[in-house]
Amino acid sequence: MNFNLDKIVVGSHSGILRIYNPSNSEIDGQATDLLLEKNLHMPIVQIEIGSFVNTSSANQIAILFSHKLSVYDYIGKILKRKMKCFVEFKFLI
Repeated sequence: MNFNLDKIVVGSHSGILRIYNPSNSEIDGQATDLLLEKNLHMPIVQIEIGSFVNTSSANQIAILFSHKLSVYDYIGKILKRKMKCFVEFKFLI
């Protein structure tokens, strides 16, 4: 699995951030497609992916909440144990 492939990033008004790595499977929505599910405890209004802070070379995720904007480094790690992937978030702003 190549972590540099496209991902689907979804945020909910209940504050849940999910990152999916869609498989090439004929079956819709494999359990292994979900890379990250994190409760950010605030309603997510909008998400943008890009380079927002010059001090980091990693991909970044900007998350707009109802009362603030947060930018995170998006660093992927693939662990083959139990066929799970993990994504670490490093708070930038």
